Amino acid sequence: MTEVSDIERSMTATRTAQATVVVAMGGGASIDTNTAIDDLASARRSLINHLEAAARFLSMKANAV
Repeated sequence: MTEVSDIERSMTATRTAQATVVVAMGGGASIDTNTAIDDLASARRSLINHLEAAARFLSMKANAV
């Protein structure tokens, strides 16, 4: 299981390096984690802010049904 601190550290490293490519090795969860790191690093917001926004969106979507 990937820890939140590992994702935050990876996002920081990706931003600091100004990486244009992020490569994942493995499958399943490692590719999903890598995709999240790449997307969040380019979005310039923290993982927690992203999760809070996603929760608000899902809550609004559930209330609309």
